Amino acid sequence: GRPLRWFSLHPLLMLLAFFAAASAGIEAKRRGGRVNTLLHGYTMCAALVLALGGWYVIYQQKIMLGKPHNMSWHSLFGLLAIGGYVLGAAGGLTALHPDFGVARTNLVLRSAHKLSSRAFTGVAFLALATGWYKLDGVATTGLLSLALVAISWALLRNKARSGPTYGEVSQFAGV
Repeated sequence: GRPLRWFSLHPLLMLLAFFAAASAGIEAKRRGGRVNTLLHGYTMCAALVLALGGWYVIYQQKIMLGKPHNMSWHSLFGLLAIGGYVLGAAGGLTALHPDFGVARTNLVLRSAHKLSSRAFTGVAFLALATGWYKLDGVATTGLLSLALVAISWALLRNKARSGPTYGEVSQFAGV
């Protein structure tokens, strides 16, 4: 096959970030408990680092080719997703960490983190889908995008209850 090109690292890192690592982080949090909450934080931070690496690759690629940056919907969705992951990581680490989060028992903040993170993960999946279309531009990409939508729905769907219960919060508060 063809040798690995610099650009090839961009879709690879973004898929690892927003699909593999983020999916693992979401599923870890769904299992609940302190250890899974920590695992959620670690995997979501890994997703952020991978995404920043993917962004660096494409940024340098545009410089090498002398092309302007952030001129497509794909790039704007990607930047929005990365920005959202930065905010989610900062808020999760400072406010919601189960050991030292300053507002870890605040149900409103926890729900806001959960819902906004779902929205940014949805935007990340949209960036992945538009990136596939930019690479291919044919109808088969639509089928891959439908599969991505189905997987994202399965990951992001709301469960029977929308937020943590009192018992879950009291577990963090030591009540």
